[in-house]
Amino acid sequence: MKLSFLAFAFMHVTSAAVVVDPSLLEPGSKFNYDATLTGNSKCALINIAMDESGSMSTEQNFMIDDAIPGMVEKLKGSDFNYDHVFLCSNGFGANIATVNDYQHLGCTTGLANGTLADPTVVTNWVTTGRWEEGYHA
Repeated sequence: MKLSFLAFAFMHVTSAAVVVDPSLLEPGSKFNYDATLTGNSKCALINIAMDESGSMSTEQNFMIDDAIPGMVEKLKGSDFNYDHVFLCSNGFGANIATVNDYQHLGCTTGLANGTLADPTVVTNWVTTGRWEEGYHA
């Protein structure tokens, strides 16, 4: 299996400390980097860190309606020919700076028409968060 990762950075840059419960970062077994890779699939990973503060609904809608479908469709299309496009979603700012400030919404696969197999990983972003990391930094 040939792995190819594209970096997409759509995030609100801040310098505020984020408190994260380490158990939230342990979803299951880890990737075995010592294993022999087999196959020849070309894969892309899009990892999104979304600002969930109350002022971000327009930006979230842009990501859901335009940016994500456009990236997925382009990567799966004839210009890039990726066999698999994976998308993971994370949110920041849902509450006051506590463990709840960060949430991992999961990962899914992108389909050739630009849609996601599980759209809830992005449609479940919070749009009523109160904590603005950049403002409070």
